Amino acid sequence: YLDGILYQPGTATYEEMRRHLRAIKDLGCNLVRIHIAGIDPRIYELADELGLLVWVEVPSPHSSTERSRANHRAELLRLLPWVGHHPSVAIWSLYNEDWGAEDIAASAATRAYIASARAELLRHHPQVLIIDNDGWNHVSIEGALQSDLLTAHIYATALDAWRDTLDRLVSGEHDRVAVQPLVVGDPFFYAGQVPLVVSEWGGFGFALYGGPAAATGRARLIRAFKRALRDHGLAGDVYTQATDIEDERNGLIDAATGALRVPAGILGGRSRAARSADAASPETERPAPPERPVLPLPTMERLAFPTGAAIVRQGTAGDKFYIVLDGAVAVLREENGESRRIATLRRGQFFGEMALVGDTPRTATVQADAPTTVLALGREAFRALVAQSLDGAADLDRVARERLLGQAALREPRP
Repeated sequence: YLDGILYQPGTATYEEMRRHLRAIKDLGCNLVRIHIAGIDPRIYELADELGLLVWVEVPSPHSSTERSRANHRAELLRLLPWVGHHPSVAIWSLYNEDWGAEDIAASAATRAYIASARAELLRHHPQVLIIDNDGWNHVSIEGALQSDLLTAHIYATALDAWRDTLDRLVSGEHDRVAVQPLVVGDPFFYAGQVPLVVSEWGGFGFALYGGPAAATGRARLIRAFKRALRDHGLAGDVYTQATDIEDERNGLIDAATGALRVPAGILGGRSRAARSADAASPETERPAPPERPVLPLPTMERLAFPTGAAIVRQGTAGDKFYIVLDGAVAVLREENGESRRIATLRRGQFFGEMALVGDTPRTATVQADAPTTVLALGREAFRALVAQSLDGAADLDRVARERLLGQAALREPRP
């Protein structure tokens, strides 16, 4: 993906815009992010024609107030008739880096507005992915992220620091990978709940960041950084940005001519141009990871529960692992005779692993919030499956630790 070019109506010809979008595709990108702006409608038409996906962002207000939220909603609704029918539009952002939502970490009203705006946009435009606040400070409500992607803005110009940050990001660390914590609101329990995307990276040529100013040095670093992204198995990434803008001198396309400043295909996944570029830079090659064996899937039992039915009870022995197939379940923590909801789980989320991984009693009661169907896997089959996959064991261990930390945070006295 690539951070794109901002056009205001009347400032560029149709052919100039087409030239820039073709250049974005030539770089190896399949999506362009139009940054915090309602753009010239011709962009959507050209993207439809060229087969390029578009990421739309609502223009940001200057501060977080009741009035700014009303204006933000009005702008969102104004954009919908222009954007909603274009098949190229794949992603919407409501906010970017807290701009216009500066109190997001402290204000329940701001977080509630973001959740309601997401729900309203989803009703109007159900086929797109919706980002609540791109870059960091994503909103979690009752343990459910109000974003279809968990995105992080990460800028580094040293390859070792870049790899270290990506290591921590994919391991589930949320607090020290971007400028702000990745998630705010209720505790966010579930690793892998949504796809992970580095939605801004690069900055090579930014005066403050100290990256290489020359195009050759920039191309070499982009290749190495892109290889690191591929090695970490992220769902996607967005290089920032397409053209130079004021003091941000990191553009890959000449704004006047649309010509590439770097080799074609440099941002592609594994295109022919990218493979050739990798071969030309053996000094930064890393060995390919070994192929993973395909594991046979065990047979899972399908179970249905009516609203209010307890699926597991706190304190009992764990005998099964569960995945929510449809419906929703409430996770309830019982202490001192009081039951407290700590999370809501929906389709694709799982529970019951903590008792099986640690061989301990259930730490919470889980009951159906609505008519719910789950898939259940017995203790021995679950352990056999985990034993075959080191990655799976590490992931489950991380999830279990995150959930325990979340429960500990909920037990702390409220201010």
